Formats: sequence, structure tokens, C-alpha cells
Amino acid sequence: MINRKKNTKQIKAIICFIIFCSSLLGSFNIKAAAANVGSLTTEVTYGFNGTTKMNAHTPFTISISNQGSEIQGVVQVILSSFTESNSTTDIVLNSRYKEKNYMYQENVTIVANATTNVTMVIPVTNKVNKLQITVLDEYGKTLSTKEQVIESDYFSYYVYAAIISDDPIVLNYFENTAIYQYSDYTFKAIILSKDDIPKDNYGLELFDVIIANQSEIDSLSKEQQQVLDNWKKNDGLMIDSDDIVNKQNVSWENIIPEAEIQKLNYSYSSYEAWSISSALGNVYMSELPNFMLYVIVISIYIALMGPMLYLILKKLNKRYLFWIFEIAGAILFAVIIIIMGSNTRLKAPFINYFDIVTYNKNTIDDSVYFNIRAPFNNEYKLYLDKAYSFKPITEMVYIDNPSQIKSVADYNIGISHDDKESIITVKNDAAFTKEYFYAEKSDEISGTDYININMNLFGNKVTGSVTNNLDYPIENATILKYNKVIFLDTIPANTTVKIDNFPIYTYNPKFKYGLTNKIAKLKMDKRGVIQEGCMLQNQKKNIMDFYLEKKFSIATDKTYLIGFTTASNQLDMQLDSSYDAYGMTMIEVPCDVNYTSNNHQYTAYVPIKNEEYSLSGDIMYSDEMILTYNLGSNLTDINLYFNELSYYDPQYYKAFTGHVYFYNRKTSLYDPFDLSKMYISTQDLTQYLNEDNEIVIKYVEHFGEEEKQALLPSLSTIGRINDVEN
Repeated sequence: MINRKKNTKQIKAIICFIIFCSSLLGSFNIKAAAANVGSLTTEVTYGFNGTTKMNAHTPFTISISNQGSEIQGVVQVILSSFTESNSTTDIVLNSRYKEKNYMYQENVTIVANATTNVTMVIPVTNKVNKLQITVLDEYGKTLSTKEQVIESDYFSYYVYAAIISDDPIVLNYFENTAIYQYSDYTFKAIILSKDDIPKDNYGLELFDVIIANQSEIDSLSKEQQQVLDNWKKNDGLMIDSDDIVNKQNVSWENIIPEAEIQKLNYSYSSYEAWSISSALGNVYMSELPNFMLYVIVISIYIALMGPMLYLILKKLNKRYLFWIFEIAGAILFAVIIIIMGSNTRLKAPFINYFDIVTYNKNTIDDSVYFNIRAPFNNEYKLYLDKAYSFKPITEMVYIDNPSQIKSVADYNIGISHDDKESIITVKNDAAFTKEYFYAEKSDEISGTDYININMNLFGNKVTGSVTNNLDYPIENATILKYNKVIFLDTIPANTTVKIDNFPIYTYNPKFKYGLTNKIAKLKMDKRGVIQEGCMLQNQKKNIMDFYLEKKFSIATDKTYLIGFTTASNQLDMQLDSSYDAYGMTMIEVPCDVNYTSNNHQYTAYVPIKNEEYSLSGDIMYSDEMILTYNLGSNLTDINLYFNELSYYDPQYYKAFTGHVYFYNRKTSLYDPFDLSKMYISTQDLTQYLNEDNEIVIKYVEHFGEEEKQALLPSLSTIGRINDVEN
């Protein structure tokens, strides 16, 4: 008994000692952190010379002045953002948008008695943005907090150009024409030094054009080169200022050709968010419930718990037990239904995605569009391999009043990084809220020809072959270029397919109704309802709708082989709990196409030259239209062809069936042309061409009562190449 009491006292003494030491250690940590409170001040600079724009990533430099000891901690930036509300209550209260804040976090070592600069690339989405910048120590204690309001440009038709040059003539011109009106575009020039180029992907997202001399580009760091390469891969236009032959006549017009300006994708960012959400709008599960089985079970319940139960109890003279059996039967069948649907019920966060894998000559590019959501409102995380660059996909919302921003004290989406992975944290979201992201990476390859394309396209004839060296087939294989499509169907694994004499179809890229249905083999009834068993085909169609809009919304000379694979999910993503991923992989292969034969060149699409009609999609919406085309200044002996269109919605549009007239350069009159011939020879065409090979065509159409807009035929040419050696 005595020994037990002594042991008990010793144990109590030890416990008290441990608690005392822990309290000292804890107080030491707190004091150590507290010693730095008030010793930090932060200043924030952003953009390029203070310029940023809505819905674009922007470099932020957070300067932390520390008058105390060194700190291991994090810098956290919470940025105000908004999304369109789907709540009925919000709509009734005339609150169209709801706040959804994003948090970005970086680990940092804050040097003692010095200023530490932390650079972060953060997307801004509003006209007016509120930020909260917080510095925390390694224990999560707040050391410094600051709020700041910044404004972004909102100019949909501005073309932003970065000027990186050491040439005084080039610099002098752009300093004097910082904002310049040219044609339908307004240019804004921003002079940068090479040190202004960020080291994080998407840091150059502000710019549509970069004008630089090669010596400045060659002196960039490896990280900066990668950022520049990623910017060019995502449709940035790079121009070498050394190519300006006569620098005494430096001008926007001489540096940037008008044809290149029209290809700039600066006005499609807000539409892209909508099209991605549309492509990812549904969940395609691998296991769907057996509908007929549910019908059978419910039919048994109705028959058994209704007239059959009543007749049995009546025969037994125990009708007073009817409601007891009815309730018991309802509970029993409810349990049966729950058990039957257990394998299709969502219990954890899940990903819906589509992956576009591009096979280039030296790299394989992986572009993943995905959303994550959960059947609950608890916090969850997604871990993304460090090899991926990624960014959230947000709506562009015009918020220009700081009072509309309620608070930036908390966030819905958090993005942070460590040495091995990036982490997305989702919290404060209602169940099944979709959060959209884009991730990409590029892997170098050498000596491996995964997909080989040998193709000659001349007039209405194609020759060549496609070799699939992959270990799986390419389904829905299609060759696409702006206004032309060739359907190849399925290319088996490790197989070469001859494409000689495959049919070539012409479509209008602006009004391509039915084209993606054809590629995906989607079947619909007369009411436009998807037929049973075509849900996967519908998913392919949605992805293709997005892809065609992204790649062919503006005239381009590029050609691609596209298709789908049945390869399993290879995404380097992992949630903090078990999860499912629903989606599919599309492949893309850029094609080098030969358009020549016997010193003649084929031009598949001749664009409209008129500025007011060049982006209208070759559509006729008035009784008379006069259009100018350039048939190619490097060609002679030109033959002109009119091509009928396939794949448009006949409910709203019709093919042009009116009259065509050519402007005669000799008589200054319009000569009629019989469109049924669909062809005009070199001899007949000569009188309609000027010295630049431009032709003026007048279209006359009677619309009548149906008032359908008319889609003009697509023009193509075959001409002799002037310089045979080139």
C-alpha cells in the first residue's frame, strides 16, 4: 500500500514537470513569435509599370521590411473574386453575383534587419480588386496584415504589347506611342527590361504581343525562357525587332502585319470560361443504375403493398394491420432501393476532366481541364504534381465599386506550393459546387515518332498516310483545318492507314452545326434529344465544341489530327481522401501538310479582306454585300473555286443561292457569274484581278419571308508559284 502511494506521487510529479516544461516551451515559441509582431511592414507593387487587366495573371511583389530576427513563415494573399449566382434567393434579391475569394500562399524566409521581396503571380478578375496580404510565422501566428485596393484595365479591344529592346530607335518610337489607334485595334505599349520578365508561368498573360531583339531574349534566365515559351505556346505573338530593315520608319503597321493582329485571341477569355464549364457540365459515371431493375422493384412494391396486401388481410380478417404492414413494407423497399444504388452514390470528392495530349516533334504537351467538387461542404484538398503549371478558371465580372466587396478575411479556394507538389484547398463551398482549373505540363522527347502524318492536300484530293505507333487505337480520328475536315474513323494501334482519296468536306467555322456530332458519332432523334446509349459520344461532342472554338475561331493555317483514346486516367492528382475521376483523353497532332503539286499551290481558304466583314464568318445578312479577297500575291495563273458548305443549322441558316458578280477592272462594271459552274479559270479571272491579285465580288440574295441568313460559299484557289525555288 505504501509503495503504491509513493509510486503515485512520483508519477504525479513527473506529469507536473512535463506540463511545466511544455508550458515554458510554448511560452518561448509564443514570445519568439511575439517578438516579431510590430517589427514587420509590407508594401505591394503589381503589374507591369502599374498596368494589369481583368481576367489576367499579374505579378505582385510584396516587400517585407523586418526589423527583428529571421522568420520562417508564409505570405498569404486573399483576393476578392465573384461568380455568377445560381441561387433563386439571390436572383429575387437582385444579387446576380456572389463573392468567392481565392487565397494564394508562398513559403518565405524573412531575413533579419532587411527587406525581403516575395514575387507571386496572381490572377485578378474584377475592375476593382481588394487584397488582404498576411504574413504568418511557422506556427501560423499572424505577424502582419494589410488590405489594399487595386484597379485593373477593362479594355476588351486593347492589344497589349511588351517592348524589350536595347535599340534606342525602337525604344524612342514606342515611348512616344504608348497608346496607338490602328484600324479596329488600340495598341498599348509597355517598355520592360529583361528583369521584369517573371519566373512563374502565366506571368506574361497581360500581353498579346512581345516585341524584342534577340540579344535581350538570349540573356534571359532559364526560368524566364520557360515562361516565355509557355506564353508563346498559349498563342502569344513574338516579334523580333531586329527584323525591322529600315528602323528610320519604325511603326506599328510595319512591325505587326494586319493578318497577325486578327489572329490575336485577346477578346475570348470570358467566353473560354463558359465553354470549359459547358464541356465539363456533366458527370459521366462508369457505372449507371439499371433502370429496368428499379422499375421491376417499384412495380412489385405497388402490387404487393397495395391490392395484394389488402386482399390477404381481408381474407385473414385482419384488415386493422394494413397500415402496420404498409409502413413496414415501405421501410423494407426503401432499404432495398438504397442498397441497389449504393455503387452509384457519390460519397467522396471527385474530378470531372478532359485531357488534351499534344504530340509535337520534340515534346508531348499535356493540357488538363478539370473541375473538382464534393457531395458535402467540408474542407478538402487536391494535391497536384509539381511538374504541372496550373491556374483557376474564373469568370470575368465587372465589379467597379469597392463597397461591393464585403470581406477578404476568409477564402473559398486556396492555392499553395511546397517542394514536391501544389495544393488546392476548397472550403466554405456548398455541396456539389464546381471549381474549375487548368493544368499543363510539357515533356521532352527525342527519337520517338508516336504518330506520323504524311499528307498532301491539293484541290479536292488528299493523299498520304497516318501511322499510329501508340499501343492503343485512336477513336473518332479526324483531320481538321480551318474550313476543311476529313473523317478517318478509328486508327488501330501500331497501324498505318492510307488516306488517299478520302472525302474532303467544307464547313463554315463560325456556323459548324452538326460537325462535332458527326466526329463524335452522336445520334439524336428528330426532336434533338440524344438517343439512349450515346452519353459518352455526347461528352466527346462537348469537348470538340470547346476545341473547335478555341482552335478555329479565327482563320489559321494550322492543321491537326485529333481523336480520342481509351487510355485510363493518368492524371497526377490525388485528393486527401479516396476519389473518382470521370472524363476522357483527346489527342492532338499538328500536321505538316503539303499543298503543292507541279509548282502549283492550293489555298484551301481565302479570307475576306474587308475589315468590317473579316470576322463576321462569311455570312450574308443583307440583300447585297460587296467583298474583297486577296488570292495570294505570290501566285500567277490563278484558278478560283467556290465550295459548297456542309454542317450548318438549316433552321436558322441557308446556303447562298443568289447571284454573284465580279468587278471588272477594265470596264468598272460588275459582270454576272454562273455559280452553278463553281469554278472560274485563269483566262476568265484575269480581267477581275488588280496588281496585288485582289478580286471584288458582289453577292445578291433575296431573303423573303423566312428571313434566314445566308452562308456564303467558301473560296479556294490553285495558282502557279512565282518563285519556284522558294
